[in-house]
Amino acid sequence: MPRRMAWGPRPTFATAGVEPRRTRGCVFVAAKRDWTEARAKVEEEGDCRVCGAPGPDAAHLIPRSRIRSGPGEQPLNIVPLCRAHHTAFDAHQLDLLPYLTLSEQGYAASLVGLAEAVRRICGREQMGD
Repeated sequence: MPRRMAWGPRPTFATAGVEPRRTRGCVFVAAKRDWTEARAKVEEEGDCRVCGAPGPDAAHLIPRSRIRSGPGEQPLNIVPLCRAHHTAFDAHQLDLLPYLTLSEQGYAASLVGLAEAVRRICGREQMGD
């Protein structure tokens, strides 16, 4: 006769900075993000990388949803862009490659691979290149 497993209470999430969220009976754990270094980079540069407009947003080169490993809030994955250029970049209508440092390009490639990084950074996501 097969052994029956005794099911105990559900695990608790007592880790600091981790808040459980329940959706359709499943528990998802969302860790708090530390934006300190990324925000400091945007504030230090102070202007949009493309047009120089003041008060830029912190734009992710590689969206957090596409990252297989490592935190997406690292400063090398963040670029200061004004609202118009941030929107154009997210819509895959802006090529950011000429505005990125070699370190930022390399970090993006390390997160998702060279081919996907080029598609994302060069605005070719929808073109199938």
